[in-house]
Amino acid sequence: YGLVQAWLERLVCDDPDRGGFKREELQDFVQFCTSRKTFRAFVAHDPARDDIVVRVYAPPPGRGYCPTASTCNRELQLPCGYADAAALSRGVREALQNHRCNEAHEGGASFAFQ
Repeated sequence: YGLVQAWLERLVCDDPDRGGFKREELQDFVQFCTSRKTFRAFVAHDPARDDIVVRVYAPPPGRGYCPTASTCNRELQLPCGYADAAALSRGVREALQNHRCNEAHEGGASFAFQ
């Protein structure tokens, strides 16, 4: 799990010229994990409201490696099956792209009634 953690930290914190997120991608990442585009500014740090929890897990056999998020819990669920940093970057960026497309078409959360 340590490699996945290091790869994600580089993706989030590195300069875009070195493969890290661009500003817009970082905003998408924050929104993907929290449903907010930005963090609160000029206030005391409150871990319950400001931190994003990253849960690295072993995916069940036969399942893909697509990251998911729980915005209510401010949690990113990240499978540990990536072969390298480039594969993790592709997986996270694909999840963000899917999220962006869903936001554009559905306007956020969707509900189904029966």
